Amino acid sequence: MAVEGTHGFWIIAWLPMIFQASACASDLVFEHGRYRSDRGHYSIAKPGGEGSAWRRVRVEGAEIAFQGPDGATLSLIEHCGRPLAKPRILARQLLIGLEGRTLTDEGPLPSDESRGWVQWLEATAEGKAIRLKTVTRVIGTCSYDWILVVQDGLERHEPVFDAWCESFRTSAPEAGRGESG
Repeated sequence: MAVEGTHGFWIIAWLPMIFQASACASDLVFEHGRYRSDRGHYSIAKPGGEGSAWRRVRVEGAEIAFQGPDGATLSLIEHCGRPLAKPRILARQLLIGLEGRTLTDEGPLPSDESRGWVQWLEATAEGKAIRLKTVTRVIGTCSYDWILVVQDGLERHEPVFDAWCESFRTSAPEAGRGESG
């Protein structure tokens, strides 16, 4: 059950699924090599591009998620229409409920310092050590969280994760209002 106003609930919801992800039906439209939201206010590329080993999976609470061949998971979570806090505060809420978490590094996004925050951490899920990287951005009336979860090899997956985050396109004034951009 979600706690109203708690941005971090979704990370708790999908953590048990990182080793049990399954194929899902699409609620996003895939066209021209990109997934487009059904409300038309953003699009994002497939991680690693066409033909990559990343496959689309269902992760509760995520708009879209992918799993790599070694079990690494990428997720995008969107929250729109609520009063927004600073990205650092929103990013911290993603950590609520993580067991044994240690924040190893954090800071503003170099490309979006006033509206973005990145953090790296170690935690435990279902008794297994995991490493995470999260990126939180506030755009228009929405916040977006990209989450990378791996058992090991975070550095190996960061280039794909970073490129996936960078592939995100939105029409900021319309973000969260359901208008096409």
